[in-house]
Amino acid sequence: MLGRGACQLTGRALVCACILALTQVTAGSTTTANAVPLEPLSAATREHCERSGLLRPLCPRLVPRVGSAYLSNLSVELTGPWMLDVFNLERGGEYPQDPERNRPPRMGHVVAVAGNVKRLASFREPRDATGEPVRDGLMRRTRAEPVSFGRVRWAGRIGPLYLMPPFPHGGMLGNHLVLSWRQSGRRYALSLHAWEPLTESVATLRSMVEGLPTVSASQRLTRLSPVRRLRMPRGEVTLRARIPAPPSRKHAFDVFAVVPARSDIGIRIETSTGERIRVLESTRSRDCTARPPFRTCFLHFPTLGAARSAVWTIVLTKRSVAPARVRVDVSFR
Repeated sequence: MLGRGACQLTGRALVCACILALTQVTAGSTTTANAVPLEPLSAATREHCERSGLLRPLCPRLVPRVGSAYLSNLSVELTGPWMLDVFNLERGGEYPQDPERNRPPRMGHVVAVAGNVKRLASFREPRDATGEPVRDGLMRRTRAEPVSFGRVRWAGRIGPLYLMPPFPHGGMLGNHLVLSWRQSGRRYALSLHAWEPLTESVATLRSMVEGLPTVSASQRLTRLSPVRRLRMPRGEVTLRARIPAPPSRKHAFDVFAVVPARSDIGIRIETSTGERIRVLESTRSRDCTARPPFRTCFLHFPTLGAARSAVWTIVLTKRSVAPARVRVDVSFR
């Protein structure tokens, strides 16, 4: 029996049947059986993503298999009224006029976004409940706006699925399939650079979404990943910010801090029982990396005995003179 794309060799003749049977489908009916091979994201690369408390529930677990290791980049928001964190995975370059050649393992580009995805490119995100069917060949169509496939429900996540136009209209998401949704009061989006056949691209993105933590597990990760941003005025000053801590006698956690490159800031944590945890003597230490105009610090606290406490306080002491915007993410394990 021949199914979709099935072929049978008879003598020297290759007979194929049903190759067009599913070239036009609804996004919700695309099955993960059509996906390209996926593999777990390396532990080190996933840790890179999870430094952001905002992205932690969204960091990809499964990604398309490519020819060599992905290059990764994490961008976090420090200034402005809204936070936007972006984790970028890429390997290989796009063939704009030949979308079939963009299929993994030749190339792969994955972008995870916490915040308003529309800020990555100037576009209006589709919000209609319905859209046009997913069909192979759409990548070759001239597109200046996103192509909407309507709202889908994948692994409990409900939101619009759409195909971005190519660069420059699509910005860094040029030719990406994007699924966006809202959860725990935050906006998220996971995108994948598409290829032809487009139905296979959609199935691959769906497999990646289904590989994320469950919705309930993601909500728990959000609670365990408080993020605080503070504006420190000119001169030496000490500011405090409270965060919820899990009710456990032993805490394992990571601290990710982003500060202006020239700032000298010490960080400690105080529990409600009075225990003091020295996190960082100075952001100018070797524990931090200069990425002008910012400096980033990432520290592990693998096993910390602490009294039961529902609230911790982050204490920031600035010794440098210039005002500073500071961000601290605490990720409990």
